[in-house]
Amino acid sequence: MNPHLAANERYGITLSYLIWGATYALGGLAAYLIYPYVELQGPVLAALWMNIAATIVIFIVSSVFNNASLYDAYWSVGPVFTVLFWWSLQGFDGLEIRKILAFAAVCLWSVRLTSNWARGWPGLHHEDWRFQELRTKTGALYPLVNLTGIQLFQTGLIFIGTLPLYYVVAFEHSTTFNSLDIIGFFISVGGATLELVADEQLKGFKKQNVEPKAFMNDGLWHYSRHPNYFGEFLFWFGLYVMALGADYNYYWTGIGSLSVFCLFQFISIPMMEKRMIKKRPLYKAQIKNVSAFFLWFRK
Repeated sequence: MNPHLAANERYGITLSYLIWGATYALGGLAAYLIYPYVELQGPVLAALWMNIAATIVIFIVSSVFNNASLYDAYWSVGPVFTVLFWWSLQGFDGLEIRKILAFAAVCLWSVRLTSNWARGWPGLHHEDWRFQELRTKTGALYPLVNLTGIQLFQTGLIFIGTLPLYYVVAFEHSTTFNSLDIIGFFISVGGATLELVADEQLKGFKKQNVEPKAFMNDGLWHYSRHPNYFGEFLFWFGLYVMALGADYNYYWTGIGSLSVFCLFQFISIPMMEKRMIKKRPLYKAQIKNVSAFFLWFRK
């Protein structure tokens, strides 16, 4: 454990969850309180400012506890409330099947991903290794890196990933419920399911494996080095397809799922694999033989 986390041992798992819950409640309150001041900027910018306000609260508390991972669950919690906010502006009008499916897809994904985080979170004494590396590399600049490069960056990313659903839930559409709505829904739910299976397979491997240099090579991981990332991307891409079902003019909202794809391809996967090679030298053969992202046949 890094020295900056040692003091957090005293909180234990129960108190850690209470602190986490109180932090997110304060973040939600900040978003609520700022709304009257940003309402005139329109629903999209208002929602962005509300997310930023919530993120700043989480950043402040995470700084108090010297643990940037207090932010981790926001990735799967924030989009639910953003979509709910946009839908509420229309008074949940008519409970259209298109809007119900869009919200259901986000909720199913959120419950799955948040519960996965909760099951694996040891408490405030644990911080993601990537954040610890950034802390070491950036030194005195780390608070700024934490705010902008970790927390606000991810908030912005999930916001533009969620943006297609603004055009699904906050409008009356000229198009009727159609095949793209259904296809998008099943892509999103299928992606979340794929991620669930991959995560559970990895958890099972970690419980049974006794060889520290071994790595996961079974199940979905036999066909992709990062099937969980692929499933996550599919979730966001499905939201985009649902926006196309509402109106083809929303084609540009694909920038959200494209950004998630670039995050995995150019940041997350390289960082993860650099660490894997360092800890598990035989992983180099896995890189040569197995697709990095998409599920595909081995070489």
